[in-house]
Amino acid sequence: MGMPNHTSRPVLHLLDTAIGALKLHALHLEHPTAVNKDIALDAGRDALDHLRLIDREALQLAEAYRCVSAIVKPPLSVTVAPTTTGMLTATIMDGTHALQTIQAKTPEGLAELVRTRQRVSA
Repeated sequence: MGMPNHTSRPVLHLLDTAIGALKLHALHLEHPTAVNKDIALDAGRDALDHLRLIDREALQLAEAYRCVSAIVKPPLSVTVAPTTTGMLTATIMDGTHALQTIQAKTPEGLAELVRTRQRVSA
């Protein structure tokens, strides 16, 4: 079993597949005669393969956007992008004008810096 390549498969589909396999394992443990052990093991292996397909960088970027967009309220908007140095950058905009650009290593750190800068500029 080799490492799967990242694909463009939807993350929610990959997660749903993994959740289904975990439910199948639980069913096998609770009712060993209802679900064959080999079927549960195959489902678990498939789930692991599916989870390995998830692009961690894309998930981190989505998490950063979720954290920051919860803080920045309309009429302001925010974009979040990775940098070539492994940092995350949030740009807070008022229409087409960039008001602030903030960088941090983690989504939580980015959100905290945005929150702090908004308090200071208020």
